[in-house]
Amino acid sequence: MLRFDNCPSCFGPLDGKSVCVKCGYCYSTDKKQPKGVIEPFSVLNDRYMVGKVLGRGGFGITYIAKDIYKNTFCAIKEYMPTEYSQRDSGTDSIYPLTDKKSQYVFAHGREKFVEEAKTLYQLQNNPIVVDIIDYFTQNNTAYLVMEYLDGCDLRKYAREHGGKMEPNYAKQVFVTVASALMEIHRKKILHRDLSPENIIVTNDGAIKLIDFGAARSYVSSQNKGMSILLKPGFAPPEQYSAGGKQGPWSDVYALCATFYNVVSGKQVVDAMYRYRGEHLATLAELGVHVSAKTSEVIDKGLTLDYKDRYKDFTELLSDLDIDVSDETERKPFKPPAKPPEKPEGVDVRQQPPEQRVTSEKRVSSEKRTNSENRVDSEDKTVKTDNPPAGSPKAYLAVYSGTQFQKHIELPADREFKIGRSKVCDYIIEGDSNISRIHCIVKYISAEQRLLVTDNSVNGSFFEDGYRMHKGVAYTMRPGYSFYVVSQTHRFLLVKK
Repeated sequence: MLRFDNCPSCFGPLDGKSVCVKCGYCYSTDKKQPKGVIEPFSVLNDRYMVGKVLGRGGFGITYIAKDIYKNTFCAIKEYMPTEYSQRDSGTDSIYPLTDKKSQYVFAHGREKFVEEAKTLYQLQNNPIVVDIIDYFTQNNTAYLVMEYLDGCDLRKYAREHGGKMEPNYAKQVFVTVASALMEIHRKKILHRDLSPENIIVTNDGAIKLIDFGAARSYVSSQNKGMSILLKPGFAPPEQYSAGGKQGPWSDVYALCATFYNVVSGKQVVDAMYRYRGEHLATLAELGVHVSAKTSEVIDKGLTLDYKDRYKDFTELLSDLDIDVSDETERKPFKPPAKPPEKPEGVDVRQQPPEQRVTSEKRVSSEKRTNSENRVDSEDKTVKTDNPPAGSPKAYLAVYSGTQFQKHIELPADREFKIGRSKVCDYIIEGDSNISRIHCIVKYISAEQRLLVTDNSVNGSFFEDGYRMHKGVAYTMRPGYSFYVVSQTHRFLLVKK
């Protein structure tokens, strides 16, 4: 059993020292817990030992914890809306304030909190959403047990990089989250609480969504303490009214506000102040290094009237530019920490990129050439000499998010189809967002390069989030990856 002189951050022994030798936690400076929280080393549900507070807001408190049965770390979120409740002195129980409205809102908000936990189980297979391990009621409130994410949120990431994020990396995060939310919205689930604090970049480079705000949104709609429960600048105007019509467009506003904030380093002017006439400068006006089209898309996503906003992320991503003709070379995306572990026996060394085919001008040029390796978007026949003996073989390394699944050898000089149809060489089952023949990959053995052509409705995307033009053959070198619809289905091009 853990002793009370253990570290409340990693649960290792302190042995009377003020600094944990294992994780660096300084007990002498951090031993004072915030008021009204559970004491460290308390056990919840006879299973989870509570550690230090990871975060606290107007809606609840999140703790690091240890699963005593599995000896693993987790995070526990406790329902505690500060405007309507308080912790009973001398116990861990939480009770609503004495007025009838507080009692009503607290009780119904707790029900929404539990309902949300049940709903999140529907998203267990989505690699972008934090995994829900358990939920239970205790201390007259409710708790949600989640996987512990070792990393940092976008707010902290921006602070550690001079106050803002590099636009290309921020756009990768933006498109990854937007693509995941397309799938989530199809299940009739809204996030309702998107902000830099609720998007995590883990130490292995994965992107995770946390804190879905269904219960928070309900409590906020009761018109008491909205300034605390809603996040100024990130909440769309419809969330400020009990009768406001919320939908996918509400998450569009919040994610666009998040992107605006992290790339500019400027706070987004709150929707209520904008209604009163305060101007929100565009990214172009602020001189942020993004394309004019990207600035326009974010500006439209932040439109106050939801009817004039993008109705969903499918519409937004279809409008988002992928024109990189002003760049002589696009470097491969590198996460802030170590990349996913490479498949055993497969060379995944990054190689100098060849500029992608991203304009009709370049495609037309390829059409006009009468060389042996003629490629275009209408006739995808590739004529090559027989590959020399011992030439490298090409593979597709298949990932679900950052988790490696398997690798598949690509046939030389022949179309390799990816989709949900049985005629495809690689079949993706159980995802209606995937087209029958979603995209086509072809390995040109004589030149040791690959062509990727999108053929879908919901899109194929480069590793940095840029969407491919449908029907255009893009040249990609081994060491680069792309994904279809979302990062649930990601493919890395490799050779050996």
